[in-house]
Parts: sequence; C-alpha cells; structure tokens
Amino acid sequence: MATQKYSVATLVIIALVTATTLLLGAFGVSYYVYDRNRQLAMLRNELVVNADQLATGLAAPVWNYDDSQVDKIIESSFMNNNIYGVVARANGNVHVRLRDAQWRIVVGDREFPAAGLLVEERKITLANKSIGTVKMFITPKFIEAGLRKTLILLTSIIFFVDLILILSLYLLIRHIMLKPLKIIERYAVAVSSGGGEGVTIEGTGFHGELERLRTAIEKMVGLLDARYAEIQTTAEELRSSREFLNTIVENIPGMIFLKDAKDLRFVRFNRAGEDLLGHSRTDLLGKNDYDFFPKDQADFFMEKDREVLRKKEVVDIPEEALQTRNKGERTMHTKKVPILNAKGESEYLLGISEDITERKLAEEELHKYRDHLEDLVKERTVELEETQAALVNIVEDVNEKSRELAQANVRITELDRLKSAFLATMSHELRTPLNSIIGFTGIVLQGMSGPLNDEQAKQLAMVKGSANHLLDLINDVLDISKIEAGQVQITRKSFDVRSVIEAALRTVLPLAAKKGLSLDSAIAADVGVMISDRRRVEQILINLVNNAVKFTEQGEVRVAARRVRGEELHGDFVEISVADTGIGMKPEDMGKLFIPFSQIDTGLTRSYEGTGLGLSICGKLVEMLGGTMRVESEWGKGSKFTFTLPLS
Repeated sequence: MATQKYSVATLVIIALVTATTLLLGAFGVSYYVYDRNRQLAMLRNELVVNADQLATGLAAPVWNYDDSQVDKIIESSFMNNNIYGVVARANGNVHVRLRDAQWRIVVGDREFPAAGLLVEERKITLANKSIGTVKMFITPKFIEAGLRKTLILLTSIIFFVDLILILSLYLLIRHIMLKPLKIIERYAVAVSSGGGEGVTIEGTGFHGELERLRTAIEKMVGLLDARYAEIQTTAEELRSSREFLNTIVENIPGMIFLKDAKDLRFVRFNRAGEDLLGHSRTDLLGKNDYDFFPKDQADFFMEKDREVLRKKEVVDIPEEALQTRNKGERTMHTKKVPILNAKGESEYLLGISEDITERKLAEEELHKYRDHLEDLVKERTVELEETQAALVNIVEDVNEKSRELAQANVRITELDRLKSAFLATMSHELRTPLNSIIGFTGIVLQGMSGPLNDEQAKQLAMVKGSANHLLDLINDVLDISKIEAGQVQITRKSFDVRSVIEAALRTVLPLAAKKGLSLDSAIAADVGVMISDRRRVEQILINLVNNAVKFTEQGEVRVAARRVRGEELHGDFVEISVADTGIGMKPEDMGKLFIPFSQIDTGLTRSYEGTGLGLSICGKLVEMLGGTMRVESEWGKGSKFTFTLPLS
C-alpha cells in the first residue's frame, strides 16, 4: 500500500504552526475565561451594592405605607442598564418592575423566573425590625456580547499570526534546511547507484547540525565502503570454506546424508551415497526411505530417525540391512545425529553410514576357523581329563584331611565350652572367700574388733580395695563365661527406663564426684516404660558410664535417651547413649573394643585397671536383648557409645 510522503519542511512548518496555534489558543482561552470571570465578578459586586442601596432607600416609604414612593424608588434603580427587574414585598403588597423585549421598564403583576439572571435578595429593615423584602435581578447579556467580540478578535489575531509564521518559516527553512538536504539527497542517490566512491558532499549553507550531519554521512559512507569490502572478503572466504567442506564430504568413503526433521525427506547426499545406493542425488533429494527401500527396512530407518529427533541424542546402530539398487543387500554401521537450531529444536538429521559387509564376511570366516580350533581344544580336553583323574585322587586325600580337621574343631569347641563351664564354677568358688575377706575387712576398718593405727587402717583399706577389684574381675569372668556357655537367662518384665538410668547414675556418681566430673542426663519426654530385662539393661548402663568416668580426667559424662522408630525392623525402640570428654580412641583401635580379654595397646593399661571384658559383655548382652550397639570416637576429644533396644 502506497503512503503519502511529505517534505521535511512541510512537517516542520506544520509542527511549529500547530504548536504556536495551540499556545496562542491556550492564551486566548485563558484570557477569555479570565476576562469573563472578572467582568461577572464586577457585575455581581454592582448587584450587591445596588441591592443594599435599594433596601435602605425603601425602608422609610415602606414604614410610612407610601406605595407611590416605593414605586418611584424602585424605578430609579433601573438607571443601571444591566438591571433587569426588581420585586419588593411590603405591607401585604408586591411591587414588580422589569424590562420588556425593547428593554423598557414595565410593571409586572407577579414574580418572574430568574433563569440566566443574577439575583440578590435583601430584607427591608427599620430600627432593626424587618418590614419587607426586595429582590434585584441583573443580566450578564451585555457582558457576554462584549466577550464574544473579544473572542472573535483573538481568533483573527491568531489566524493572521499563523499566516505570517507559515510564510516566515517556509522562507527560513528553505534557506537553511531544504537546500542542504537537497545536496545530501543528490549525494545519497549517487552513493546508492554505486557512484559514490571518493565523492564528497559539496555545497554551501551547511551550518551547525547540518554540517555535523554532512560529516557523519561522509564518515558513514566511508565506513560502509570498508565494511562492504570486508563483507566481500568474508563472503569469498565462506565460499572457499564451503567448497572445501563440500570437497571433504564428497570424498569421504562412507555414505553421508541429511534429512529434513519435519517430513524426513533427503536434502543432501554425498558421492559415496550415490554410488552405494545406485541412484543419482537428483533422484534421491526430496524423497524419503519408502521411495527406495523395502517397507520393513524403511519402517526401521524411520523409527530410528524419530527416536533421534525425539531424544535429541546421537544413536549408534551397529548393524542394519540396506537394500541397494546394484549391489544387493549390504550391512551398514550407521550413526544418526540431530542438528539443532538456535532454539534447541531439531531441524535436520545427519546420517553417517559405513559399509561393513566385507568385515562381516571376514568375521564369519573367522568363526569357521574358531570352530576348527574348538575341535583341537576337545582333543586337548581328553588329555586334560586323564590328568584330572589323577588330581581327583589328590582331592580325596585332601577331603579326608578336612574331615579330620572338622572333627578336631568339634573337639576344640567342646573344650571351649568345658572351659567356660569350668570358669563359671571356679568363679562361684572364688567369690565365697572373697566376700568373707571383704566383709571381715570392713568390720575391722569400722573398729568393731578394736582400734587401729593409721598404717594398719591404710593396709587394710588396700586389702579391701584389692578384694573388691578381684571380685569385679571374677564377676566379669563369670558373666562372659555364662554368656559363652549359653547359661544367661533373660527375664523380660515391664519397667521404667527413666528409673533405670537414674539408678545407674546414682551408682557411678561417687566415682565421678571424686574425679570432679559433671554427670548429666537428657531423657526425652516420650521415653517411658519398656519390656526387657531390667537388671541386664542396668548392668550395660553401669558398665558404659563407669568406663566413661574411668577414661575421663576432666569435663563431663552425659547420658541421653530418646524414642526412635526402627528403620529396618518394625516397631519402636529406645536409644541410649553415653558420651564423655575423655581420651578417645584412634580409628585403628576401634576393631578391638568388643573382643574378650582385649585392651587397646596404647600404654594406658598401666594407668587404668581392667580385664578387657566390660565392653565385650555389654555388646553380647545388647545382642541378647535384641538390640544393636555402635561407637563414635575421636582421639583426644572423647567417645560416644550408643545402644538401641526394642521397647517390647
């Protein structure tokens, strides 16, 4: 559709005249509104003054009931040509005077409508007593007539100013704009026609912005010439690169083809593809697989194509059959690659196929030789079987020795059980005299058999301490022996976990207080009653807390308990942990913790007493109660033992 073109001068003139007209029009309207409001205000002030004077002048005649004087005073107020009418009410009479169409004063018999008039009403008073009312009406029509004349004058002035402005602007713009622009236009035409190389914008009348425009245009044309030369060079390089790539693609021995992603039609083929398929690229381009291959092959090709475009991934097809025109059916190894556009959408599909038919034939020949090799292997196998018969005899001898070893292992197991039973029996026999020694030593230390000197009390205290230590060792040996001999009985009853923890803490509290350690507990609110062996749970806790106090020189020992949900087993569990700030353990020593009679070989055994049975007993008791135990420790910072038991 063609568009109407206007010159720059016309547009500039229209814009400036329009702006000037709007400004003058706005000024004229403002002045008109201002003058109208001013004159109306003066008219209203005039009405107010006349109404006040008339009310004052009517007071005496109304008081004296002099109606003729009232009429004279009312008619005298019409000396002001803007007064339209007066209505006075006094002594039960209505005095009406108004102007008719010829603007003469006439007598009215009733009050008239005040549409388009200004009205002021006053009370007629004498000695502060109201004796009547008077209304005065004034018309603004004479003012509005004058204002209309003013408006016509302003409009005429604006019109003549616009004419003068249009003429002045045209002459000015023609001189300072149109002439230089015409020169620039002729230069632009010369450049666009290809004849602007080395040409400059000649002429006079270029000032200010136009001079800068001329300089900028000349620079721009020079830059465009340079860019055009660069583009020509780049285009030539691109043509050379494209020809080089085409040469490479055409000389690749494998078949290369390109399909449009929308309808999977061929858009590019190399020479190797033409030779393999037996069709010229003129026949191939614009066609799809169904135009050249059997339906089953075409279905397979199209399915793989859609898979590549859908997944936007390279698909490697190790083997696929391809029916050719002149070479029969060939076996191909094909890779299909999606070509994406700037939006990440599949635009083309690139296929690279290698004919591996000869390789497949060679592999088949290799299989034949492999079969022959298998025959040779069978012959050697017969020989090996004869050798194997000799080995069988050796294996039977080994089996006989294994049976003898198993019988010896049974005897060792029985001996271990007898050892545990012996230890349990001997422990009972040893505890009886030890209890007597501890009891009698306590009686002597209490002074019940006579006073003791300091040295005697010291020696007896050492005897009692050694006896208590020996009793603890015997109890540990007895416990581990019972566990290994299967003689420990588990008695499951309901008890409060909180009370067991508090009892264990009370038992170990003196030892902790003696070392100046803080012994704290944190028991969750939901930890309550559980069904298990209370004595064994308390034994586990006392052992763990006692160990924590033993190996902690400063800081605290903290017992925590909470209710947890089993991850692997169904049901609820209680998790109890004993943490200390003691010496801790090295990672390589963690595996020795639960081995009976085993202690960490760090030189600490000379400072801390023990048989190495406490943790072993704790671990086995936790296992017997259906729970698990784990250890966390950091050398020099402390350890944390945690065991988990089922609530029921």
